[in-house]
Amino acid sequence: MIKVDFSRAFSPRVVPYLFSVIPGLFFEASVAIGAPEIAHSIISDMRQVFPFPPYAILICFIASGFVLGHVFVQLAWFAELLLGAALWVWQFGIRITFGSHTFYKWLAKIQQPPNKRGFLVRFFSWAVFAARIPKQYESARPVMKCLGLASKELLKKRYGIDVKDSLSPNGEEWHVWYSVLGKPLKRVSDGIILMRTSLGCGLAGFLALPFAPILWTWYFLGICGVFTATGLYMTWSQFRWRTDPVRLNHLRLQSVLLDLAEVGELTAVKADGQE
Repeated sequence: MIKVDFSRAFSPRVVPYLFSVIPGLFFEASVAIGAPEIAHSIISDMRQVFPFPPYAILICFIASGFVLGHVFVQLAWFAELLLGAALWVWQFGIRITFGSHTFYKWLAKIQQPPNKRGFLVRFFSWAVFAARIPKQYESARPVMKCLGLASKELLKKRYGIDVKDSLSPNGEEWHVWYSVLGKPLKRVSDGIILMRTSLGCGLAGFLALPFAPILWTWYFLGICGVFTATGLYMTWSQFRWRTDPVRLNHLRLQSVLLDLAEVGELTAVKADGQE
C-alpha cells in the first residue's frame, strides 16, 4: 500500500505563504459574486491581450489571490501590532494612574467615615487592587526552575556549554539564553498563521464592500465580523500569554524539552551507528 506524507511535500517556511492565498481568494470570490460585471470586464481585457484558455484564467485567478492575500495578511499583521501597542498602553496607563501612591492615598481618604462606599468607590478600590497587585512571579518560580534545569542540560548536550550552577534561573543572563534556546512550537506558529489568516479574511470581506454594494447584507457582514472577531480575539489571547510569566515560561519549557528530545534521538542514532 502506497502511503503519501503531505507534511513533507512543503517546507514549514512555505506554509504561511500558502495560507495567505485564502484571504485573497475570499476577496476575489466576493467581488466576483457581488459584482460579476467587474470580473467579466477583467477577463475580457485579459483575453484581448492574449486568448487565455479556461485553465490559464484559473491559474491567474489563484496567482492574483496569492498577491492580494499577502497584502491582507500584512494588513492583519499591522493591525496585530496596533492592537498589541494599544493593549500595552492601556495596561501601562492603568498602572501609572490607579497604581500610583497618590491615587492610593486619595482613595484611602475618601473611604474614611462618614463617606459611604458607593459604586464608584468600590470600582476604584478594585482598580487600585488590580493595578497594584504584583505579577505572578511567585507562581512562575517553579516553572522557571524547571526551565533553568532543562536549559542547562540542553546547553551541555547540544552545544557543549557547561553553565555554572551559581547562575540563577531568573537572572538577566538567562533571559538571553531563553530567547535563543529551544525549537519553535508548532501549535504556536499554527495559531499565529490562523490568527492572521482569519483577520485577513475579515479585512478582505470589508474591503470588498465598496466594489460590490450588493454584499451589504446581514449574513455577509456576519461572516466578515466572525472572521475579524476571531482574529482580534486570538491577537488579544496572544498578548495575554506573552505578558503572563507562568504561561510564557511554560511554553519556553515545552520548546526546550522538544529540543532536548531531538538531541536524545540524535545521540541514540549515533550510538547505534557506532555499534
